[in-house]
Amino acid sequence: MSTAIDSSHLLTQMLGDEELTKTIKKSHILLVGAGGIGSEVIKNLLLMGFEKIKVIDLDTIDVSNLNRQFLFNRQHVGKSKAEIASRVAKDNFGHNDTLTVEPIHDSIQSRDYDIDFYKEFTLVINALDNRAARSHVNRMCLAADIPLIESGSEGYMGQVFLINKHITQCYECEGPKQDSRTYASCTIRNTPSLPIHCIVWAKHLFAQLFGEVDVDNDVSPDMNDPELTENKTNESNVTNGKTRLQSTRDWVQKCDYNTKEVFDKLFQTDIEYLLKMDKLWESRRKPFSINYDKVVNNEIQFDSLEATSSTHGLNGSTDKPELKDQILLSIKDCLEVLDTSIKTLKDRLKTENFLVWDKDDEPALDFVTAVSNLRSFCFHISRKSKFDVKSMAGNIIPAISSTNSIVGGLMILQCLNVLRNITKRDSGMAKEEADKELYDSCRHIYLRKVGPSAKNLIASYQLEKPNLNCLVCSSSVPEIEISLRLSETLMTDFIDQIIYKKLHYVCPDITIDGTSVILYTKEDYDDMDNEARERFEKKYLSDYKDVSDKTRVSVNDLLQDLQIIITLRDVAIDKNENDGLFYKMVITKEGITKNEQTNDETIEDSNENKVETDSRSDDMINDDVIQVEDENQNNESPQVEGLDPMNEANEVEEVTISDSDNDSVIIDDNEDSDILDITEVNKRKLDNIVEDESTAKRLKN
Repeated sequence: MSTAIDSSHLLTQMLGDEELTKTIKKSHILLVGAGGIGSEVIKNLLLMGFEKIKVIDLDTIDVSNLNRQFLFNRQHVGKSKAEIASRVAKDNFGHNDTLTVEPIHDSIQSRDYDIDFYKEFTLVINALDNRAARSHVNRMCLAADIPLIESGSEGYMGQVFLINKHITQCYECEGPKQDSRTYASCTIRNTPSLPIHCIVWAKHLFAQLFGEVDVDNDVSPDMNDPELTENKTNESNVTNGKTRLQSTRDWVQKCDYNTKEVFDKLFQTDIEYLLKMDKLWESRRKPFSINYDKVVNNEIQFDSLEATSSTHGLNGSTDKPELKDQILLSIKDCLEVLDTSIKTLKDRLKTENFLVWDKDDEPALDFVTAVSNLRSFCFHISRKSKFDVKSMAGNIIPAISSTNSIVGGLMILQCLNVLRNITKRDSGMAKEEADKELYDSCRHIYLRKVGPSAKNLIASYQLEKPNLNCLVCSSSVPEIEISLRLSETLMTDFIDQIIYKKLHYVCPDITIDGTSVILYTKEDYDDMDNEARERFEKKYLSDYKDVSDKTRVSVNDLLQDLQIIITLRDVAIDKNENDGLFYKMVITKEGITKNEQTNDETIEDSNENKVETDSRSDDMINDDVIQVEDENQNNESPQVEGLDPMNEANEVEEVTISDSDNDSVIIDDNEDSDILDITEVNKRKLDNIVEDESTAKRLKN
């Protein structure tokens, strides 16, 4: 702990506002996320004199975090990010002994953190890397009426903006957003939970075995993890008391690319090593290793429930794929494909120094398909067909630590604006006047690449007003219409893919609207025994006597204080024409925002009281990525992810998957895929933001 100093006096001198200093000293801040941006924010909060902070993060520290999350060192690997960040920041940047930085190693989406929890805080700061958690915190802050500072970064670009009930747009004002496409390196190496995690890992493995060697993209568990110092394996060579690891390329060359040895290392030895990291599996399902001989003897099979592909979708369809590349491989098939591709690729290395992965290179694609599906099996993840893998596979680009540093600083400036406004409210300023002043003082701030037409690194724009059609912050109960085939849609798919994944509910209760008929409650489902759960998971929507065409169901989340009415339409959906999805969604009832609207105000973007929100629009932009409106549109400011359609999907050549504190993944084509959301057009537009709003208005008019 540094020597105690009179921080109040210094703050007052710096800010020129004694009352603001007092507000800072008594404020209670919740920081959600302790990664790249979160590390910067907690340091900045302490340097600014904040004395009461809570930091919540479920993640543990990975070696890959060390190059950009400066609070962490080698000895911290495997430990809680929240706990280490809180302790190190307090020890190095704390200004007195009275301040408290309380870490919480848990998920912010846990039911333990209800509205009363949020009401403890003066302000909430988001430094997250996934959309579901962002949506949840957004809803909780709205329900608790607590200001929220949202942020994100991707490469050299970033953004910061305020979310405040009644005053600004909320995170979901532009309709349901697509799935988060952010993947941490530690997730890819140690704790994958999605097919894309395994596919990215397989591409890293390809580069390690056949490509240009990059030590930062190693696929093996970290053998120097401090938690395992007493359990060194025979695979590590110890010299002078230090662990020296053999590179993956050296190892595979030494074993002459023997398929059995490669298989055993990747899917047995490494998995068993991961299992020794007990902390990783405290709140996760443990993986299991695969025995090579059992696969050869066809003694292991994929669980049929794990099969998902373009033709075997999550909607219960049993149609068999017509194309060879859409067939889901068995485990034995994966092993055979792996063996063939390794031999082919090994032979090519005789004439080439290294290979470059290409989606149109059949042996390379076969290798990634086989390896990713085998890893998916180990981690209880749905396998993918070769067709799907081809459309999902991408490249890794690094996050930029300096971007996170700048974003972290901009967030503190936004915090000061909010607290200055709170000070004035406490001094008796009228609510209407205070709301207006807060709206005018806070800005939507963008950090962008500097170029000939964008000479300023930082640009700021007026915040957007609440969206009249928002499903979350509308004053009336919003209604949507979902079209799907009732007889082909499992209730579990409806819940998992729409209620949880699309609408980001946490603890949903589903009832027939206007009746006491209960279709599903999260609590009851969790209490089911295995037999009851198995029966439930086999039921289609049409199996419920109260569900038919035009049935209205009410979906409530008491934790998030959210209710949505869904009208189910029994309609056949052609997945080939609907980006592989088994449903379509339309907003049918527009709400009136809770900020005071006059009766004369109209909804300009209304179209016969029905607003399309296509469930897989290419016009939706991903998390953390900045979207700028067309110059000939009437909005005064660029927009954050998921806002008004760009209508330029045909120009897509490359899309980016972003992460606020971890690596980013680029998907290099626009084929049918689960993960293609955003367009490179949005980035190009960001580069062309003009320096001031007056110029922007002039261009748009």
